[in-house]
Amino acid sequence: MEEEVSFKIGGKEYPVPDLTFRQYRKTLKVMDDIEKKRTEEPQSELEQLEEVQELYFNLLKYENPDITKKMLEDMPLYQYSMEFFVRVKLALFQAPLEKPKVKK
Repeated sequence: MEEEVSFKIGGKEYPVPDLTFRQYRKTLKVMDDIEKKRTEEPQSELEQLEEVQELYFNLLKYENPDITKKMLEDMPLYQYSMEFFVRVKLALFQAPLEKPKVKK
C-alpha cells in the first residue's frame, strides 16, 4: 500500500511533489552541496536543520511558488528528522497505483 507523505506547514498540508527529472537533478545538486559542506567541516545542529530546510524548500517550490523559506520555520520539528527525510525521498520515486490517463 502506498504511503501518502506530506509536509505540514502552518496548518496546511503540502504533498511531496511529483518531480520531473530536471527538477530532481536540481534537488540532487542541493543535496550534493550539503554533503560536501558536511564532509569539509563539522556543523552545528542548527546548520544541519537549515540545510534540510533548504532541501525541502527546493522540493516544494516547483508546485507551490507561494512557499517561502520563512514558512518552513512553521513545520513540526519531526519533519526535519532523518526518518521523515527518508520517507520523503522514497515518496519521490513511488509510482502511482493507478494508470495515468492519456489525453487524446
